[in-house]
Amino acid sequence: MKIIDHAYPVKTGRSRSGLERWLKRLPSRRYGSPEERAQETLIKSLNRMLGHQYVLLRGILLEGLGGPIPLTLLGPVGVLVIQASAERGLFRANDESWERMDDRLRRFRQARPNLIARTLLNARALQSYLAANGFPILKVEPVLYFSHPGTHIDAIRPAVRLVLADAVERFAAGLAQATPVLSPEDIPRIVDLLIKPQEPAAEPITDSLVKDDFSLIEEIVPPPREPQASLAESRFSQDTVSALNRIPFNTRQWLLLGILMLVNVMILIGFVVLVLLTS
Repeated sequence: MKIIDHAYPVKTGRSRSGLERWLKRLPSRRYGSPEERAQETLIKSLNRMLGHQYVLLRGILLEGLGGPIPLTLLGPVGVLVIQASAERGLFRANDESWERMDDRLRRFRQARPNLIARTLLNARALQSYLAANGFPILKVEPVLYFSHPGTHIDAIRPAVRLVLADAVERFAAGLAQATPVLSPEDIPRIVDLLIKPQEPAAEPITDSLVKDDFSLIEEIVPPPREPQASLAESRFSQDTVSALNRIPFNTRQWLLLGILMLVNVMILIGFVVLVLLTS
């Protein structure tokens, strides 16, 4: 079985130093989470039992999904999306429902995350992507694998194929005996389609009109906007005038204002007389 790890592509474009080549020979421990270790367990088992006509892709990215598809197996039997889990305990799978036994309450409760729903989402997204790129009749089979031997599932017509730790050999044997649906030429075509980088869609032009010399559409020039500063100044002046016009003065206030003005005038006259007498 050929394994392509798309999550860690090989970097090109520069030569490796002697230290980098030496470090590359050391055993890598890139996968440390329980889910990643479950993937490693399944990969080792399938690698021993499946032939060279099978290809396993790891970490395929599709636009619209929140994360990469963990494992994608391609072979004569078709395409399988595999979700590997290291969960242990007693579970119940009914169609798309995924429940777990609560040891304290002794009853099943909705499990989070819903591994069946996650596996179905990845399989449907991959099937839609293949249908849009030349494989419309190819069905992608969702598979949910558990690596822990202490996992038990009460299955009632589950929406995905369930594979426990002790059933991997039976799972691989079933793949070898199934009716082929893909030709040897289709498998590399699908692999190339999945591992190539997806180009982002071009943004539609909505805010401007494309004008050429032969176009009969006249360019619409929006009227110039008044500067914000001038608008603020004019609004301030209008508000000031209107506020001054609304100042309420009663008779006593007007009398007090007149007395103050008279005192200022008398002081000014006295200052002028003093200057004239001393000069």
